[in-house]
Amino acid sequence: MQEISKVLDILLEIHFRKGRVLHSPFSGHECLREDLGFDSIDLAELTARLDHEFGVDVFADGPVQTVGEVLAKVKRSARRG
Repeated sequence: MQEISKVLDILLEIHFRKGRVLHSPFSGHECLREDLGFDSIDLAELTARLDHEFGVDVFADGPVQTVGEVLAKVKRSARRG
């Protein structure tokens, strides 16, 4: 799915901009804060970019902790759209 690839690209861009390197592909289990080092500014950017790209606010229903949870919400939105 093209949505998954785009979401992962967005996550990687935010992660790399922090000067971090991802040593293996995303498994979906990575925690946004603990594993990727996202802070509130990064999460706000993620929310804005996903809303712009897919028309979904992944945090609208409550906290999202992992890459897999983000992907699941975008997939659900794509199926509805």
